[in-house]
Amino acid sequence: DAAGTASFNTPWFAMASVRYAATDKLTLNAQINRIGWSEFDAIRVSFPGGGDVIHQNYEDVTTGAIGLDYAYSDKTTFRAGIGYDPTPTTDALRTARIPDSDRTLYSVGVSTEITDGIGFDAGITYIDMGESNMYDDRNFYSGLVTSHLRGEVEGSAVAFSMGTTIKF
Repeated sequence: DAAGTASFNTPWFAMASVRYAATDKLTLNAQINRIGWSEFDAIRVSFPGGGDVIHQNYEDVTTGAIGLDYAYSDKTTFRAGIGYDPTPTTDALRTARIPDSDRTLYSVGVSTEITDGIGFDAGITYIDMGESNMYDDRNFYSGLVTSHLRGEVEGSAVAFSMGTTIKF
């Protein structure tokens, strides 16, 4: 056991979004993000007598999403949208620890006012992770042992959310 430190840089984030009231019931939404993942180039670990640099070499990415809000009534609004979130990881540095790939997100939700000042929100998102390749070569014990990990990454996920708002 020894005390140590780890340092890394987090990415910068720039966002632009627009909303357009197409009708009194329909609102269109769009968003684009630029994320400076290249700032997260390495994790630097230091401890007495040594340390290590774990290279990340992430790439900057541009994400985007479009959606709509439909005011079904004065109290209930339905929402839907689709987003695209490319991975900042590269094939050469993708690992089993972070098996990332490009993602497409499909979401629907509803907001409703239950009583004056109390609202309920619910949503569901399906995340489709596209196929990507993994080529992770690592040397251990001063190069005496070499690991070659090869594979394909793909997957999906479903995220649910619910919440209550209270206005006073």
